[in-house]
Amino acid sequence: MKEGYSVSLREVIGTLRRRWVVVLVGWFVTLVAGWLAIHPTPVYKGITVITLRAPRSENLPNQFNDGRPSIALTGALISARLQSRSGELQLRQAGVVGKYALTPRNSGTSATPAYIIASVEVTNETGSARSALRGIEAIVNTFRSELDVIQADWGVPAELWITVATLAPPSAAPVLVLKSRALLGIAVLVGFALLSARVTRFWARVRQGLTIMSDRRRYFREVWLVQFAGWLFRFAAFWCLLEAFNVGGSVSNVLLVLGVNAVAALVPFTPGGAGVQQALLVKVFGSGATVAAYSVGQQIAIAALTFVIGLVALTRIFRFRSFKEVIAAGKAQREAEKAAEASA
Repeated sequence: MKEGYSVSLREVIGTLRRRWVVVLVGWFVTLVAGWLAIHPTPVYKGITVITLRAPRSENLPNQFNDGRPSIALTGALISARLQSRSGELQLRQAGVVGKYALTPRNSGTSATPAYIIASVEVTNETGSARSALRGIEAIVNTFRSELDVIQADWGVPAELWITVATLAPPSAAPVLVLKSRALLGIAVLVGFALLSARVTRFWARVRQGLTIMSDRRRYFREVWLVQFAGWLFRFAAFWCLLEAFNVGGSVSNVLLVLGVNAVAALVPFTPGGAGVQQALLVKVFGSGATVAAYSVGQQIAIAALTFVIGLVALTRIFRFRSFKEVIAAGKAQREAEKAAEASA
């Protein structure tokens, strides 16, 4: 752990003594959260599976043998209708409480092709098993009435109506809650509270860095224009390197290289994205000796130039003669920050 960012046990105890009210409230909230995590509100999930049956006929006495994709699609459309805003309002008025879902399963068997047997899984989660079963019953009845209304509106004879049957009888069981996850979340909160001093310093530096945003003119003049110029130089550098390695300098190629660098920066597995950039550039521009040489040569050239510029800045601008002086100056600044925080 780096110096200046660690929090000693003595500092933690001193902070707790000075802010005992905050600590007391924090422990109370932690105890309440722990009790709720260990004794969560019971939730019961009711479930059933219904199916849409084709009308019975003399040629096909078994209604399941006349399954068709259109019947399965009808069940899926009614399920979507009942899960819309208007359908939810209709089910709430029918007495359904808690979370509910209608999931078309539409899976066939080894003898019947898939997407032929139109089955729908109906679930309802509430605070009691009885309420969950009542919700399941209300949802199935509403589903059946919706199907009947559609067929009546289309003038389908009653003997040719599609009907709803239950494949799996309704049942309700308690939903298991992983208490370990809740306790882990509480532990994270406690750890966050113990490291609050470090977090406070971090956000103070973030606010300090964003202070320039309050002055738009100064931000545009001293930040935006400088960044824009930097992006232009980077654009020109990539263009020249693409031309130098005979890959081809163009706006699209330069944008691809910039995108590769951005992605490599998000995957900090290696210093400077070494290896990640090469793999992505070969994938983008295609395999070959030219692309491989460009990917390696570009990174070496930019790294060498950056090192030289940084070294010149340390010696000419900040007047450092060695890296020992840089480390000593950093330690002195951190000690000064600690002293300022202690006095505050």
